[in-house]
Amino acid sequence: MSKAHDREVFMHKMVEEFTPVVGMKEAFKYGLELMRLAKKKERYNLLHCNVGLTPYQEKMDEKIDTQVQDIAKKLQTTIKIGGDPRGYALKVLLPSGGYNTWGGPEDGYGIP
Repeated sequence: MSKAHDREVFMHKMVEEFTPVVGMKEAFKYGLELMRLAKKKERYNLLHCNVGLTPYQEKMDEKIDTQVQDIAKKLQTTIKIGGDPRGYALKVLLPSGGYNTWGGPEDGYGIP
């Protein structure tokens, strides 16, 4: 599958799963924001693995983690943060228990 398809499926899941919690507009907004943060987190995970992070990069990485947890509170769910550059940087636990990872429902739905 293409990345565009993965993003489309993820946004559909976000709207479907979180509209009852925060409304359709907010669910869509948070989905877009989570994809943006996941992309940034992936870059920092790769940098950390390859060469390490500068103090500034560490601060920015922590800021991403804080932003992710703020969104999780608003969505009334858990978002798992991964540090391995080979997998999803962020995974959201969907209310339905849906997943797209090898870890099953308890591992969550990977954010493209």
